[in-house]
Amino acid sequence: MAASPYTNLYFSTDALVKKFKPSLSNTFDVYVAQNFGRVLNSSINFLAYEAVLPGTSYELGQVYGDRMGRTEQYPTKKVYPPVDVSFYIDQNYEVLEYFEAWMNSISKNYGSRADSYVRHNYASEYETEVIITKFERQFREKDQRLVKAGVYGPPKKAVRYTLRNAFPSNLISVPVSYEGANVLRTTVTFNYDVYNFDNNGFETDGGVEENGDRTGTVSGPGSDPSTITPRSASELANTDGSILSRLADQSVTGQPSVVQAEYPNGYPQPAPPLR
Repeated sequence: MAASPYTNLYFSTDALVKKFKPSLSNTFDVYVAQNFGRVLNSSINFLAYEAVLPGTSYELGQVYGDRMGRTEQYPTKKVYPPVDVSFYIDQNYEVLEYFEAWMNSISKNYGSRADSYVRHNYASEYETEVIITKFERQFREKDQRLVKAGVYGPPKKAVRYTLRNAFPSNLISVPVSYEGANVLRTTVTFNYDVYNFDNNGFETDGGVEENGDRTGTVSGPGSDPSTITPRSASELANTDGSILSRLADQSVTGQPSVVQAEYPNGYPQPAPPLR
């Protein structure tokens, strides 16, 4: 019997506090995995003060007229929007130097000032990983408190977004003014191919079968991607007993198909036209 939507609609304050533990927005970390120019990436990672946990969407296609009065939509291409990360600018301007060197590694001006040209580098020269980690402060756990100087392990409750093949596509201008003094800041827009979401072992990387076909399997706690076995076409398409599934099963198992005995050419012949 399905649960009622009105079950457990009301909670006491104590029960609500124990049940719901909100995540705070001011505990995160940004890590750029490569040095550019003379500046180390460790100096840049510390100065990131604002970031965005990336999302994703699908471009949609439309089908008209298959069903009367309805327009159906279906997902086509997965879209990964750019991610903005904001940084404080230090007095040595290492943040600006770092990203200017990174942008310069994508394309650089050559020749004289009056007659210069641009040469683009290969992607392997400027693409790297950018990792955004959102974690929680576990003050009640002894190994998560800064009781003394030293190296501590990663927080137990954290989600990690790894931007694959990331590069800066926009370094915004930094305004300066003689009005009230403020800390200089800049924002960098990162483009990337895909991102991987990791929540304490739950990853959104698709599993790869032994025959090289990607199944979209989500690996999580208790599952080992290396133990994935190839699935037959009947399992993937849920078309047990059909001619098409038996044809595809032959390509997966390598065994002769029953269809060969039924159809000499290996495929069913088209039905004669209606008269």
